[in-house]
Amino acid sequence: GDGLQLEYEMKLTNGQSFWTQHFSADEFGILETDITFLVIFTLVFLLSCYFAYNLKGRQLLHTTYKMFMTAAGVEVLSLMFHCVYWGLYARDGVGNGSLKILGKLLFSVSFLVFLLMLILLGKGFTVTRARISHSGSVKLSIYMTVYTITYVILFIYEAEVQYTHYTLYTHAHTHICIKATCLFLVR
Repeated sequence: GDGLQLEYEMKLTNGQSFWTQHFSADEFGILETDITFLVIFTLVFLLSCYFAYNLKGRQLLHTTYKMFMTAAGVEVLSLMFHCVYWGLYARDGVGNGSLKILGKLLFSVSFLVFLLMLILLGKGFTVTRARISHSGSVKLSIYMTVYTITYVILFIYEAEVQYTHYTLYTHAHTHICIKATCLFLVR
């Protein structure tokens, strides 16, 4: 004979709870944490909009505050996409990879805008001075360009090469390389 021909499907889960059924041990709590931070960042963003409205009425709405609002708003979108991804993943064990990538991309944009805002505040922009010197602007532009390019390269590397079963350590390699780039550029 030709042997035994079988078709089968196996479904291995971690119990019957929506919050743990399809998640591995190192993924437990990701959805709950993302939902919590989505609520917190939504409140932060709404409060920042309220204060922006008051500041605009007094003509005190500065560029750095607008950058903060942008970073917070993009972070809310990032967390929303992450929550939808992990919610779908919790339901069917697969999720939608595009939502996860979009969430990570928006998180990166939020992080870079927030980083630039912190650097500008550190230089005293809109706090003690209205302008940054020409040489300071050039240095800052070079720094942010190199930092962003490094971030994009490592983002693509992570998406293409990183193994999906190392969820807990997904960003470890990327963040080490970015910190090394920062140390190199600060010198």
